[in-house]
Amino acid sequence: MINSFSKNDLVNIMEIIESSMQCSSEAGVKTLLRKTSGLVGAEFSICGKGTLLLSDIAIINGSYPAAWVDDYKKEKLYLHDPIVSYHLRFTRTFGWEDALREDMGKMAKKIVSRAQDYGIRHGLSTGIFDPVSQRLSLFSFVDRKRIGGAREKTMLDYLSPHLHSTLLRICGNTNEDPHDLLAIQ
Repeated sequence: MINSFSKNDLVNIMEIIESSMQCSSEAGVKTLLRKTSGLVGAEFSICGKGTLLLSDIAIINGSYPAAWVDDYKKEKLYLHDPIVSYHLRFTRTFGWEDALREDMGKMAKKIVSRAQDYGIRHGLSTGIFDPVSQRLSLFSFVDRKRIGGAREKTMLDYLSPHLHSTLLRICGNTNEDPHDLLAIQ
């Protein structure tokens, strides 16, 4: 699949990887989210990290509507979010239609409906769950229209270990070597 990327795509991927290795602040993570959004054609972006039990949560908003993010955090909606639940079981890049096809409880349906009120409809999510440390990351790139073909999913698969490592380094009080996580995927 990498053979189908344009030279420009490959340059952008390498720039994001390089930026992730040099990133040293939350503002830098927001810049990575913006660059990655542009690469995959998304309007909104957000990322978060936590543990398997969804504790020690940190969320960095790239461009989601602020009111939605405030409600999401305050009401701890991540505890019932069908995208988070799906990611806990499948840590490869996935289109939201995969997660939303599953049987959802009443609270998950309510979250999806509320998110759609903010234009958060179609997305791609990626991240890594490290079974040793029990830490996970989740990056979501969302648009009002359908996004995320095989090309965009592959791009995010390549970027995921770098984005994960950066997020944990910035928000997770860890000094892990970004190359250690490349073996996880």
